[in-house]
Amino acid sequence: MLSLKSTRKLVFTRGFPVQRRFLTNTNGTGLSGVSEQIIEPVRAAIYYDNVYPIRFARFDIRNLLFQPTKSSLERKVKTSLLPENLPFDFQVRGVEPRLKDGGMLMYYTFNLSKAGTDVVNAQKEIVSHIRTHLETGLKVNWFNGQKTHAFRVKGEPFIEDMLTKYPTSRLRVEFQGSDLSIETLFKEFRPFGKIFDIQLQSPASKDLPRHAIVQFSRIRSATSAKNCVHGEVIGGTRLNIGYEKTMKANVIRDWVTSHPRFTIPFFAASSIGIIYAILDPIRVFFVTNQLTQRFNPDQYPALRWIRRETIDRLMLFKNKKDIKQSSILGGREQDEARLRALLQEAPGSFILVTGPQGSGKEELVKKLTGDCKHKVIIDCKKISAARNDNELLKNLAKQVGYFPLFSYLVGATNLLDNFVSATTGQKAGLSSTTGSQIKKILECIAISLHSVVRKIKKDHEDESKEKPMLPENEDIPIVIIDGFMHKETEQLQDLWTNLAEWGALLVEGKLAHVIFVSKNVAALKHLSKALPQKPIDVVTLRDASPDNAMAYVQHALGTGDLPELKESVSLLGGRLTDLEQFIQKVKMGFTPTEAIDDIIHKSLNELRKNAFGGDFSKQKQLQWSPIQIWYLIQEIIKNAEVNYDQVVFSRLFNGNEEALHAMEYSGLISINHVHGRPYSVRPGKPIYYSVFAELLQDTQFASKMSILTNKQIISEETEKILKYEQELKDIHGAFMNIRIPKEMESRIKWLVENVKSSHEKVATLEKENKESLDTLSQI
Repeated sequence: MLSLKSTRKLVFTRGFPVQRRFLTNTNGTGLSGVSEQIIEPVRAAIYYDNVYPIRFARFDIRNLLFQPTKSSLERKVKTSLLPENLPFDFQVRGVEPRLKDGGMLMYYTFNLSKAGTDVVNAQKEIVSHIRTHLETGLKVNWFNGQKTHAFRVKGEPFIEDMLTKYPTSRLRVEFQGSDLSIETLFKEFRPFGKIFDIQLQSPASKDLPRHAIVQFSRIRSATSAKNCVHGEVIGGTRLNIGYEKTMKANVIRDWVTSHPRFTIPFFAASSIGIIYAILDPIRVFFVTNQLTQRFNPDQYPALRWIRRETIDRLMLFKNKKDIKQSSILGGREQDEARLRALLQEAPGSFILVTGPQGSGKEELVKKLTGDCKHKVIIDCKKISAARNDNELLKNLAKQVGYFPLFSYLVGATNLLDNFVSATTGQKAGLSSTTGSQIKKILECIAISLHSVVRKIKKDHEDESKEKPMLPENEDIPIVIIDGFMHKETEQLQDLWTNLAEWGALLVEGKLAHVIFVSKNVAALKHLSKALPQKPIDVVTLRDASPDNAMAYVQHALGTGDLPELKESVSLLGGRLTDLEQFIQKVKMGFTPTEAIDDIIHKSLNELRKNAFGGDFSKQKQLQWSPIQIWYLIQEIIKNAEVNYDQVVFSRLFNGNEEALHAMEYSGLISINHVHGRPYSVRPGKPIYYSVFAELLQDTQFASKMSILTNKQIISEETEKILKYEQELKDIHGAFMNIRIPKEMESRIKWLVENVKSSHEKVATLEKENKESLDTLSQI
């Protein structure tokens, strides 16, 4: 009978313990032989998850802060990650960091002969001891506040460090063998974490290798499953596992290109919104600097003293602007006092400073607002000189300190909107206009004004605790819009409208005094539309007085009170532009008489062109008839100033006020207002008195205009005669066979008298026309 006896002894071979088993064969006669069997120790691995942060990209700052070495990981394993007295002669044989997956592999050996069970159950028992230790004793990690977990490695982990493969929550499970069912995959992968979805490849698909997609709810579950299951064989099928991108780049590209109606406006609007969210505070800062003149040297007394003692002492000539102020502003005490009183009140309405060119409007406003601490000056003359919309926006932004400005966004957004329209057939609503950009600049100024006013009020409240409070309206900011409606073109309509509406918001919010300086007579009407509930405070400046005009000319020429000079200046009047033109001609060698004659001659040619059209084509563009302006010229020469209502209700105007306002806008006449209503009509500038008189002395032109005027009146009278005669015929026709009632006799008499009066007028006018024609024929 054969019997088997065995003994065990541990030895180490190549660093691993070796179990030797001795087998003794016996029979009935005694010992027959002894054999030896060497049993290798069982090698296995455990995957520790959440040892350090997962790397999601090549340059991940968290991995730069935490990069453990093998030696540090081995120390951590022996000190904190393993419990004491693990069964089956457990021995650690090494660690393998998994940098991208945020974990590590720990290799170990155990003695199967002492396990009393199979390899899998022994491994499960060892892992169970380790998990219990980790759950009860180990602290949470600093980088995510979670504990470390341990999993049994079932397959053969694929050790790689490719730069394009980074962890995701989706695993691609490739089958080397027959396909596995969803149930099998779920049981295999569920221990690593919650599964979001499992997708099997379609049976009809011919793509190789066959695979399934397992998506976890957490990325760390996927990293643990990949390191533990890769290389495992289930039912004869080997599983090869890799990370699958959550969404392929081409999928995103395809979706974006196939839905431009949504994606292009979204990305464009998002980009523009981010730009404005970042840049708007910067713009408000620069606008506030301009408003408060924070970096203006003239605002600091020390710098003003240095400038006065250095640069000003080196200047050997007087500024021309000071000359204008001393001469032209002389005699403006009433206008100056009224404007100063308006600025000392709380903002309640617009302040319109108007007057003809050269009347000193800008100088007066500058004089009264020069010491204002907070002011914004918008020079519309420079803005209206822009050649295109981009230049207009740049000029406006530069004046108010609005920086940075992306004026090209207007064209870019319009181009983008047109592209979307061509692609989808609908507008994306991203188009931007010059008007909208102007509104954004003005809104930025309003935000800055609001913050400044709030700060001023706060400072006054703080000062009032120690001493009496300053006057409420002393430090109110001032907004000066100079050259308002300097030009009236289609390109500038948005600018004028936006400025007026923006000024109305400032006034209604009591943020600032808004002063409009304009020579345009239509400015009042335009501003009234923006602020219809409140009357506009108008300060109208007239031409300089004869004494001031004479003083200005004498100072410029350096001469005394010459009779010839005084007579010439009296003809020119107090219009600064005409005075400067006169001074220039005298300096060129003209005598005062020659200079004034030359100015009158050129003004006469200008008047013929602007008032009478020059040729037939231009006459059609006029908003008044030549005989209307001729009538005004005659009346002004007779009376120097004509009553406004007399002109409006005269025969040639017949209540038409638009023609008068059109003449005023063209600078031919000037309408004087008293108590807010039109009162009288004067020439557009003083030199026109002499020009009108010169025009009346032109016999040929006067005869021509007389004929045209008489023909107009003859036509009207003839039409009246026909109407009267027709009514007489109707009356006689109605009472042909009966006696005309007494009640109708007075009407018939009135008609006959009017026919007679109109006939007499026609006869007189035709006689005058004949005489005028005789005059023309003799010339």
